[in-house]
Amino acid sequence: MASGARTFCLEVMTPNGPVTAADVSVAVLPAADGELGILAGHAPVVTLLGAGVLAFTDAAGKRVRYWAAGGFAHVRENSVSVLPEECTPLEKLDAAAAGQELDTARALPAGTLDANTRRTLAISTAQAKLRAAGRK
Repeated sequence: MASGARTFCLEVMTPNGPVTAADVSVAVLPAADGELGILAGHAPVVTLLGAGVLAFTDAAGKRVRYWAAGGFAHVRENSVSVLPEECTPLEKLDAAAAGQELDTARALPAGTLDANTRRTLAISTAQAKLRAAGRK
């Protein structure tokens, strides 16, 4: 990493506890409306998380990737708190299990607006997880 490179603190915590905390130079979050790239000094923002790959480059230059889905992120000038409902190191994703999740999601009932919404979200999340499992 170049001398004088600016970093910020990234913390990731799920309902099950802390996942990681690191000084990073860049982070890319799977926001609900697309990817959100963050550098030090980013304008404050709160965003809903979608389903996808959470990636960052630590202060030593190592690229780290996680699967993340749901929740939200809070960006401040020198820190980012990511609070996903689900978060797994990308290398631990199992494509077969993700495929089973997709089959299960497709089998969900879709009779009411509420059920359709749940089914659509479950299918979308499972498809994103299956794609991420292929990117390991």
